[in-house]
Amino acid sequence: MALLTPTQVSRSGTNRNTPFVAPGAAGDRFINDGRTTAAFKNTSGSSVTVTFAIGATIDGQVVAGRTCVIPATTGDIETDNFPAEYNNADGEVNWTYSATPAGLTVAAFRRSKVSV
Repeated sequence: MALLTPTQVSRSGTNRNTPFVAPGAAGDRFINDGRTTAAFKNTSGSSVTVTFAIGATIDGQVVAGRTCVIPATTGDIETDNFPAEYNNADGEVNWTYSATPAGLTVAAFRRSKVSV
């Protein structure tokens, strides 16, 4: 699982194309500071489902992960920031992919402050 380095977003503008990289075969992750989002682009011919693990439990029960679908060909999706309940034991948000086609890329963006 690859650890992504977030790109700081600036009010003067941020080039959203530069930080995108190929996804890790076993998934990806970033250190969760409450200001970081995940972004995905998919130019492949198939949609991809991303499953975000939720580290918190309720009454000792594992909580099912949150999913989002990255559409085929024109998929360009960005998540909101993640609350601490998504953190694993290392304080990271991590996720897996239903597939990792050649046209799928991922990036992490850090906002200046927590969005409300």
